[in-house]
Amino acid sequence: MPEKILVNIIKLFNIPEENIKMLPEHEGGRNRIYRCAKGILRVAEAVDKNLEDYLAEAEFVHYLAKNGALVADIQKSAHGNFVEQIEGEGKRWYISLFDYAKGMLMADNGYRYRENAPLSEYFYNTGKALAKIHKLSKLYDPVHKRSSFLRNTI
Repeated sequence: MPEKILVNIIKLFNIPEENIKMLPEHEGGRNRIYRCAKGILRVAEAVDKNLEDYLAEAEFVHYLAKNGALVADIQKSAHGNFVEQIEGEGKRWYISLFDYAKGMLMADNGYRYRENAPLSEYFYNTGKALAKIHKLSKLYDPVHKRSSFLRNTI
């Protein structure tokens, strides 16, 4: 990504420049992910998605977070937007900043859920969190509509 684009992103989200660090990419990944003092920055360059798709995703995540689902909320930019679109050098980037998720990674805990906790507790709590998301999704009335999941299938 051109340095000029990253500088614009830092300004859009008021991120201290010295605190931004790109996380390693993985095979098949569609986003560049950065860790910064304010949270997790997602920089997407998907040619098969548009601004409306990203706005729909951001709106849904924010709705879930504000209604008690265990998800990391999304932050607004300096312009008050959940998603910013930047164009340059013939490309289009979609940028969002997410809060840090609460808790810790299981990988950082030796792939144990919690010390002395049975694995059944993990499955119970995961099911409970997913049930909350499912319940909220049934009540959800979006402002921005995501394109059909079937549009890219044969």
